[in-house]
Amino acid sequence: MENVNKWQSAALNGLLLSVVTIVYSLISTIFNPGSFVTIVLWTVKFGACIYLLYYFMKQYSSQFETISYGESFRYGSLISVFSSIVCSCFAFLSITFIFPEQLDQSLAAMQSVIENGNYNDEQIDAINQVSGKLPQIMLFWSLFYYSVFGIIVSAIVANYTKKTNPFAGEENTIQ
Repeated sequence: MENVNKWQSAALNGLLLSVVTIVYSLISTIFNPGSFVTIVLWTVKFGACIYLLYYFMKQYSSQFETISYGESFRYGSLISVFSSIVCSCFAFLSITFIFPEQLDQSLAAMQSVIENGNYNDEQIDAINQVSGKLPQIMLFWSLFYYSVFGIIVSAIVANYTKKTNPFAGEENTIQ
């Protein structure tokens, strides 16, 4: 009964899920709200991402009479990975092209840490090498972070989106 392309559906849902994080990032960067508002916005983003992932997984599972935990988890993981790719690319473009002042602020903060700390020349050289590759490091770190977070949430949510028939055998579930 698989009349839907799982990859296409997961890619579209991943794109929609990533919009929440991108909007949060834009609001935080453009308006630079205070600490309390930032915490509230982050909490709303966090809840919205979890709810959207649940909604997309539930919507996908509703197309089938039965769906296993594993299939639901795999679909949620696909959504999360697609969303992670979009969010990571946006973060990279944001600090390199759209809002390069963010990178300058980060590098200035690193420089003040170096000046105020007791670092030897070898440590300073290592910090300077890392600071030159900060956008690339942030790209891969955010890809890893978003993917792992999404996979963990998918593992939890899949338990609530699976549908089994207690009277049917294992052969009736999607593998």
